[in-house]
Amino acid sequence: LVVCPAHLRSQWHQELLAAGAAAEIVDYEAAGKPELVQVGYKRLVIDEPQDCPGGDVWLSLQRLSGQLRAAGACVWQLCGTAASHLDSIGPLLLGRRGWHVARRQSEWRGCPELPHIIRSRFLADPPWACLPRPALE
Repeated sequence: LVVCPAHLRSQWHQELLAAGAAAEIVDYEAAGKPELVQVGYKRLVIDEPQDCPGGDVWLSLQRLSGQLRAAGACVWQLCGTAASHLDSIGPLLLGRRGWHVARRQSEWRGCPELPHIIRSRFLADPPWACLPRPALE
């Protein structure tokens, strides 16, 4: 299951078709449909989670992520600026309680989990594949 901004649905469809893959593609607003949990997806891909509108739409996406994770699905998030959005996308990745443990309780206990999560779970393009950064003035 791919959840993405509405304007990226056709792009996802074209990319998956070109790769010979198939997935259900829905926008953020459709992520609240209860039948999505009943399908038994093995993977949830959330594209640009930092762009998800707040309120009920965000809560629906969190609920869907939590329910699919509890059912054994992998949750992947695609975000070009993940490090700067950790506090908003972290709960989607680990659930609210899991994020709280990783972010706060583990540091309090002296065994911080967050650096491990970032090192082992965040993938980034190598520097040679990235656009050059503009000079700061």
